Amino acid sequence: MRRPSLLSLLVRRRAPSHEKRRHRAPAGPVEAGPRGVQWLVVAPGDGSHHRRAVRLAGALADQGVATTLVARRPGDANRAPGGEVRVLRGWNLAELRAAFSAGVDRRCVLIGVADAETMALARDLGRYGARILYDAPSPAVVPAPTLSYDAETERALVATVDDLIGGDLRTARHLSAQAGGGHLVHVLASPEDAGGWSGAARTLIDLTARPTAVVLLATGTDRAASVDAAAAFAAARSDGAYRLVVVAGAHDPAGDALDAMEEEGRLRVLRSARPGRLAAWNLGIAATRSELVALVHSSHRPDGIGCLAPALEVVAARREIGAVGLRPVRPPGVARDPDARLGEEGLRVAALDGLGLVAPRSVLRRAGGFDESPELGTFASVDLSFRIRDLGLGLALCPALGLRGGDVDEPGTRGAARELRRRWSDRPRYLAGDAGSE
Repeated sequence: MRRPSLLSLLVRRRAPSHEKRRHRAPAGPVEAGPRGVQWLVVAPGDGSHHRRAVRLAGALADQGVATTLVARRPGDANRAPGGEVRVLRGWNLAELRAAFSAGVDRRCVLIGVADAETMALARDLGRYGARILYDAPSPAVVPAPTLSYDAETERALVATVDDLIGGDLRTARHLSAQAGGGHLVHVLASPEDAGGWSGAARTLIDLTARPTAVVLLATGTDRAASVDAAAAFAAARSDGAYRLVVVAGAHDPAGDALDAMEEEGRLRVLRSARPGRLAAWNLGIAATRSELVALVHSSHRPDGIGCLAPALEVVAARREIGAVGLRPVRPPGVARDPDARLGEEGLRVAALDGLGLVAPRSVLRRAGGFDESPELGTFASVDLSFRIRDLGLGLALCPALGLRGGDVDEPGTRGAARELRRRWSDRPRYLAGDAGSE
């Protein structure tokens, strides 16, 4: 029997295993501090775009950023910058995968050309949490035939990246057309004319300093409420604050309206084959590449422009906090939450409701997402909260979350409290509502 590859083990999303977790000591707290950032620049094989990629790689390294240049062919390395830039000679996908699976908090990949191999690389490395940027060739330039470039491949690549980088206004217009309005377009002035290559590198570094964020909106059975919520979150999005993904059922009554909004580039629509908002959020968590995730429901409404920004800032800056939320949930049998102050960001709590939860994607995936089994019923969010705490991370309320509403009737499940206690019998402090660390 063939053994699974290391890559498949790294990217495979597994369901939570409660029995294994019950006998494992909780992980140590995650230290707060600056992210370790590394850049990888993929250079085309020929011409001005290769020279542009080489100069950008050198300028990034000059700014003190660990930078790797991928030379598409062995001979390209002879034209690569020296100094602090690491050069991968040739197209070694296995080496790139190995490098990206290593322990770096954040990777930024600047793609210089669209072809099938580069598109596969972008999708592959995005699974490791890399932020993918695309520096498009100018439409006036015909790429080398060996790169098998075509407009359809470029559109497919644009659909996988997080940000589009245009060297001039003409390229920016080209990228806008390819993206269909669904992505931001950042225009870099010609480095020879404004600020030099160092200025362009600083712009790229500033562009990627803020984590990417996605709002996962689970729809309900009310068509008007779903459409209104989607429109409200799309309108409340400030410049690049978050992307909006609506997770709808296979036969959602708002399907046609949501599809029309997707065609306009206002949001992305995912279809869940399983009923319920927990299944919708699990699908969105598995599909997104954004670093921060906000879980909202069609009963929510954003409280003004820039909603969620305070919560996103808290989870990005306070790495000892695994998630923040709009309201707490009490474990069964706990009369009240013995909250403790957590600075100005909010209150430390034992568990959070899934409605209005904001967390790093890596935390939600490491915790296994929501358990959809009917035995847990109303306590699925408490179970997820406990699994986040088992990673050595805290939970907190964020009073300035920027959401209102979110009241959803929860179906009662007989025996849910008993099942939760059974699963977490070795964590009596969790079940007692103690918000402190284990």
